[in-house]
Amino acid sequence: LMDNFEWAHGYRQRFGLVWVDFDTQERIIKQSAHWYSRVIAANGFSPA
Repeated sequence: LMDNFEWAHGYRQRFGLVWVDFDTQERIIKQSAHWYSRVIAANGFSPA
């Protein structure tokens, strides 16, 4: 599971692959999502 909702913290805990502005509902893709996309496209990665 890469993106999770912490039930005990509701919407206070902010993390995941996409940042959401709750006032405007605008979604901004984080750098971690771009990195994860490249990992998927490469079918994995080699550990350093």
